[in-house]
Amino acid sequence: MYAERLASLYDRKEIPFVLRQKVLWRVYQRMVEPHGPVATDDSITASEAKALLSQLGGQLVRWTGKPMRNTTANEQDWYAVLSYEFNSLDKLKSKRRYELKQALKNCQVERVEASYIAQNGYPVYTKAHQQYRNNQQLGLSESQFRAQTLIEQDFPDLIQYFGVFCEQQLVGYSKCYSYDDIEANDAVSKFDPAFLERGIAKALAYHKTKYYLEDHKVAYFSAGYRAIEHQTQVHEFYCNKFHFQKVPVPLFIHYPLTTKLALPFLRTLQNFNSKVKAICTLDRLATNI
Repeated sequence: MYAERLASLYDRKEIPFVLRQKVLWRVYQRMVEPHGPVATDDSITASEAKALLSQLGGQLVRWTGKPMRNTTANEQDWYAVLSYEFNSLDKLKSKRRYELKQALKNCQVERVEASYIAQNGYPVYTKAHQQYRNNQQLGLSESQFRAQTLIEQDFPDLIQYFGVFCEQQLVGYSKCYSYDDIEANDAVSKFDPAFLERGIAKALAYHKTKYYLEDHKVAYFSAGYRAIEHQTQVHEFYCNKFHFQKVPVPLFIHYPLTTKLALPFLRTLQNFNSKVKAICTLDRLATNI
């Protein structure tokens, strides 16, 4: 069961968590939330949310209901970016099909071990981070990167890595979580910017979706939830290139009393602070508990 495996992984990485009724809760971007597939209903009561805040800290607790698969999300919705079927080359429009064929000629994509990424992935990691708008803080040091990634070598059922190569050089990689046969989640992708024009992101995405949706019959592939605090082109990339859908998902939030009382004041500041704006946007999209 993926929840128990996640708990073992968090134990090994010394990350705080609470395992409650087969759902793992953790703090992510200052919010307490479940780590697991979109398809599960993680509903909890206000008292349970309060207990999670007490145990884990965080500014709020957020969770979701089940996705509304046959509905298309709009800008007023919280959503997940999902694909329920593999889009092979023959299902793509001629321009997209040509672009992908060229990308597949320019590089090779392979499943690789976490240990391989631990030993060879850090140069790609650093080059990818150098392109970020705010790159003063790189993130993990090389020793931290290797140590954290090597732990994942012991969880091949939960975490899979894919590498993309040009002339046998690693120029990008992806880390995916696999939650039994329920969901595969595109958790992390890093690319050497010098090779992006060769279509390495397209080739990697194509192979990942084929691996999970066609070869292993996972129910759906997830590119994650709607981004709030930072702009990302990943979701539009999947939607435009591979016919992913923005599927509405009910969003619920529980605030500690201090945050709830401060919300009216925070709304007056949201245009001046990105973190405050993120909280206000979530509040607008959610049902408060």
